[in-house]
Amino acid sequence: MMVLGIDGATWDVADDLIARGDLPNIGALVEAGASWVLRSTTPPVSPCAWTTMMTGVNPGRHGITGWGHLHLRRPFSSADVAAPWIWEWLGAAGLRVGAFNIPVTYPATPLSGFMVSGEIGTVHYDRRMFYPPELFDAAAGHAPDYPLPAGEAKCQIVAVERLQLNADTRQELATWLVAQRPVDVLLANVNYVDYAQHGFFAAAQEGADNLVHWAYRRADEFVGALRALAADDAHVLIVSDHGAGPIEGRVNLPALLRQLGLLAPAGRSQRGRVLWALRSLALTLERRIGLLRRSRLVRRARRSLTGQAYDWARTVAYPVPAACGVALNLPGRSPHPAVRPEERREVALRVARAIEAVRNPVTGGRDLRATLAEDVYYGPHVAFAPEVLLAPREYTWGMLSADPGSDHIFLTLQEAAALRPGNPTWEGGHRMEGVLAIAGPGVAPMAERARAEIADVTPTILSLLGLEAPDGAFDGAAVAHAASGETRAVALDAWAPAGAGATYSGEDAEQVERRLRDLGYY
Repeated sequence: MMVLGIDGATWDVADDLIARGDLPNIGALVEAGASWVLRSTTPPVSPCAWTTMMTGVNPGRHGITGWGHLHLRRPFSSADVAAPWIWEWLGAAGLRVGAFNIPVTYPATPLSGFMVSGEIGTVHYDRRMFYPPELFDAAAGHAPDYPLPAGEAKCQIVAVERLQLNADTRQELATWLVAQRPVDVLLANVNYVDYAQHGFFAAAQEGADNLVHWAYRRADEFVGALRALAADDAHVLIVSDHGAGPIEGRVNLPALLRQLGLLAPAGRSQRGRVLWALRSLALTLERRIGLLRRSRLVRRARRSLTGQAYDWARTVAYPVPAACGVALNLPGRSPHPAVRPEERREVALRVARAIEAVRNPVTGGRDLRATLAEDVYYGPHVAFAPEVLLAPREYTWGMLSADPGSDHIFLTLQEAAALRPGNPTWEGGHRMEGVLAIAGPGVAPMAERARAEIADVTPTILSLLGLEAPDGAFDGAAVAHAASGETRAVALDAWAPAGAGATYSGEDAEQVERRLRDLGYY
């Protein structure tokens, strides 16, 4: 079996390219099997979505609720995943698995087979990225240049060169690994479609031959190269963690919360604005001046100024743009908590209602749909999420963390770029609707494309392999089954997180945070 991920892929783009004959490998899979619109997590943020896809449980159970930990204030790592991965279930069934470039898998953890960690959360291209670690030595000899992502100048020429190298090296390393270390199940992902859509989605809408279409064609080549290594009777799945669409504008979340009386900048006069301006300067220096990107002084200044930019004693809620959310100022989250734990739901409801009542002057509508995390997540780790999750105009508007003292809340893309110079300017953002296609024995074409939930993927993989986990193991359900109809039980005895104790050092966390900021996620 092969489960091939194309981060951010959407049928809105893929269907047109399939109809034109531009995606022969993906098109053949869709024609031979069945396809679904795959509904992502709320919000459709990659770490939450991929972890739900590859564990079969919601963020409240697996604990990955965004890009970073609210309490520990660092990016999530493999050590934070609090539910068994699909490869642990497959290993318990005696199957060998290859996991390639799946998010939230750094540092790499033991499994029956091999692992190459997901590129965004990886610190360096080194042995910690691989399991077994010695696999890096052989891989580096075969693929010595494996560039990790960085967001810099939004320029077609620069982006093409960067994405070309990303696509080449991912395909080269993945195919080499499968040839060198055969496995029963391969789980592999590429990210460059998502990168291209973030930067250049407007051109894709115009129907021009552009970088987005190029990225889909390269992903199709990736699918074809790996499928050529699979057995003729193997099941092949195409999946994405979320979809994509154009961004119409951005919401300055700190300014919105200040206007609602929920967030207090540090000082009502010049002090708060000066602190925020200094923070913005430190951030711009980090991005624009290469030597200062490695300066601990600049990084520490930015972190310190961020913490001082709010008057925490008078702040009820603060923005978490990377998780499309608003967090309450609870104990453990700031030097001066303003909300008692027993008030959590009451205050969260008040915050959500206040946000939803705000009218967007650009569109004239009340565009900020707000949902309580505890109403969509369940499990022991709901408290890791921001209490209020936002969907600005169904994610057609993006988040922005700019000066809380600003009077500008709803910004066009041009206004947002002027407000935060040096930041990546996204034309595209995430949507709830991703892709799922399955071809192989027992999977018959359907008259119409159906809908599935992202938590359905793990139980579907097991079911296609004739495996059945205990009741309650997953939040999703299988949407396709083994041709024989026969199943055997698989169970995990005394499961514990495989990566316990292996997390980011302070310097590692700063490196990953810088990459997330460069890519526009922080």
